[in-house]
Amino acid sequence: MTGFQRVARSEADSRTIQYIDVQENITRCSKHLASTIVSMVISTEQDSPKLARGIEPEYVYRDGQLTIPRILLSSSFNTFAANYKEHIEESLYHQPQQPVRLHVDRPGLLDSLVFVKDELPAQPLGDEMIEIETKACGVNFKDVYIALGQMKANDMMVGEVSGIVKRVGPGCEPTFKVGDRVIAWNASPFASYARVHISRVAALPDKVSFTEGASVPVVFMTAYYALVEKSNLQKGQSVLIHAGSGGVGQAAIQIAQHIGAEIFVTVGSASKKELMKEIYGIPETHIFSSRLRNFKAGIHRLTAGKGVDVILNSLSGEALIDSWACIASMGTFVEIGKTDIYQNTHLGLSPFAKSVSFISFDLGSIAAYRPATTQHSLLQVAALLEQGIIKPVHPVITMPMTSIEDAFRLIQGRKHTGKVVLEAGPDTKVKVRTTPPPSTFENSTFVISGGLGDLGREMCRFLARHGAEHIVTLSRRGADAATVDDVQKEIKSFGTELHALQCDITVSM
Repeated sequence: MTGFQRVARSEADSRTIQYIDVQENITRCSKHLASTIVSMVISTEQDSPKLARGIEPEYVYRDGQLTIPRILLSSSFNTFAANYKEHIEESLYHQPQQPVRLHVDRPGLLDSLVFVKDELPAQPLGDEMIEIETKACGVNFKDVYIALGQMKANDMMVGEVSGIVKRVGPGCEPTFKVGDRVIAWNASPFASYARVHISRVAALPDKVSFTEGASVPVVFMTAYYALVEKSNLQKGQSVLIHAGSGGVGQAAIQIAQHIGAEIFVTVGSASKKELMKEIYGIPETHIFSSRLRNFKAGIHRLTAGKGVDVILNSLSGEALIDSWACIASMGTFVEIGKTDIYQNTHLGLSPFAKSVSFISFDLGSIAAYRPATTQHSLLQVAALLEQGIIKPVHPVITMPMTSIEDAFRLIQGRKHTGKVVLEAGPDTKVKVRTTPPPSTFENSTFVISGGLGDLGREMCRFLARHGAEHIVTLSRRGADAATVDDVQKEIKSFGTELHALQCDITVSM
């Protein structure tokens, strides 16, 4: 009825329709109740509403009182919101008193990449946490996918970094100390002062530059874990490495060569084919085109139909099916691509008759559930780097942190070779979003209807940044505990309390 009368009043363009919602038990004393309400609304002398006709079209009668169901405007907040402006200006990336981190204002639009003030370095450092002054950051496909809004909202960027240790928690000594040169991953992504757990940090050899170091962790950990930890690749065995000129591809080639395996690769262009021959000495007979998809016939021809012992696959669609058909008996197929996984692509099971293994993994998931596993892989990679057995992939495309949007677009276009790294020198400037002084709302409580979705979380952050004391979110189903915990921790740093309630706002009490 509430919705109906509002539509009727709107359609009739009438100010004479008034609505009273009686929230009382009318089965008893209904005449008395009716006369009470009428006496409140109607003036017996003028036979017209006591309040000016049309100003208050709706009333609620409850607990013996006639009330007006209207939320009062907050003039102070509305004035603040109307005058609120965010300014973007170029500022130094490294400012100890004003650390910054990357923020994607509008997922899907790379021109919305901007740096914002990072509140994390002001918080106490955990026992097993390390804070690094960032010198260089590796850029990964996952970073770009997240910026483009093509992954889950809660997914985090890779956080691949090299730099100098500025602070260490008590549990990190004496392994690391202030001033150490280190490489890390799963750190605060693209932050000027990145925090990371000790299990995701390794020493950077003096002979390796910060820029080269930032190119190492993710691609070599992926290759090492795939070929050594999961596939147990042995000397004399064969391996097919797709996208051989990419970062993971080149890392896998180096590890496979160190083991002494026979290597087959696919590439996407003639120039990438030349890189395979010149840099890594791969015979032309063992290099196939991923675009022409001639590798299946070539592998069967060169292996007399047996196939290869290990496949490191990043191809998708029909190319994945062709790759799956190249696995040898007792072989291991390692899937590191995400496209078919996210699309839930079906895979034929006939190769399993040859006692093969199909493996897929995500370093982030392993780090979350089995941190010792990824720590071992990173330390092994660091040892190989120290010994000179592996070298940074070729080329390491370096760009200043100022050009982070250009770096993301380069990777988006899939036309680069090697690894893209962003450098951060003492004079490097980035686009930083500055805001007016925070508005203070003492003893204030803000209600957000709709829970803790993407928009709800962003509104919580906005209100917390500007002094809200309490925020109440209302959701019909209720937010999951993990999401509530994450948002509570984030806005707690601003002195704001979050109260996430399960509530259906369409139900009147």
